[in-house]
Amino acid sequence: MDAERRLSGAREPVSGGVLGNPSSDVMGKAMPLPSATLIVGGARVHLREPSRKDAAQWARLRRAGRAHLEPWEPQITEQWDTAYQPKRWKRIVRAQRESRKAGTALPMVIDVDGRFAGEATIGGIVRGANQSAWLGYWLGHEYTGSGIGSAAVALAVDIAFDAVRVQRLEATVKPDNLASLAVLRRAGFLEEGRLRNYLRIGGARRDHLLFAALDSERVMPVVKDLVISGRAAYAK
Repeated sequence: MDAERRLSGAREPVSGGVLGNPSSDVMGKAMPLPSATLIVGGARVHLREPSRKDAAQWARLRRAGRAHLEPWEPQITEQWDTAYQPKRWKRIVRAQRESRKAGTALPMVIDVDGRFAGEATIGGIVRGANQSAWLGYWLGHEYTGSGIGSAAVALAVDIAFDAVRVQRLEATVKPDNLASLAVLRRAGFLEEGRLRNYLRIGGARRDHLLFAALDSERVMPVVKDLVISGRAAYAK
C-alpha cells in the first residue's frame, strides 16, 4: 500500500510559491505532532515523530517486505538489502529533521501498538499562493489488509489541513495499485489525471494517476468520517 513517493524527500519539482518560514510554529521542531490515536481491529494506530530507535524495525520491514514494496516504489540504484541497513536510518532521520525544521516536509512514523509499522510524509510543502503539499506513505507487509493504512492516511490528511494548514494535498499512484487507490478515495482524494512516464519502477518508466484532496471540500475531518463509517474507533 503506497503512494509512490519516496519518504526521504520530494523527488518531483514543486510549483512556484514561497516556502514556509523555517521558524514557523506550524512546522517547528519543538511542536508536538498533533495526532489522535485510533483503534483498528483491536490495534492502536497513531502517527509520531521518527526516532533513531526505529532503525532495526525499519530495516527489518523494508528488507522482509521487498516483494510487497518494490513493485510500487521508484527504482533505487543500490542493492535492496544494502540500501536498507539499520545504519542508513540515522542519516534518514537527520535529513527528516532538517526538512521539518525548514518547513518543507513533515515526516511521520505509522505506529501500531508501539511498534514502527511504516511511514507517512507530508512533503513538498509550498506556501504563498500555492499552500500545497504531497502525501507519501508505505506500510510494512504484515500490517496491510487490516484497515491500518486507511487510518494512517486519514490521520495524515487531517494533520496536513489542520496543523500544516495547506489547502491542497496531492498523491500519485500506479493505476494497478488497487489497495492504495481505495485508501486514497476513502480519504477524500479525487483523481485528476494521468502522469505519463512519471517514475522509473521495475526497469521502465511508469504512468501514474494524480489524486488530490482539497481542504475546501472536506465536510468533516477524515478521521471522524472513518469512525462514523465504523472502520475505526477513537482510543479511550
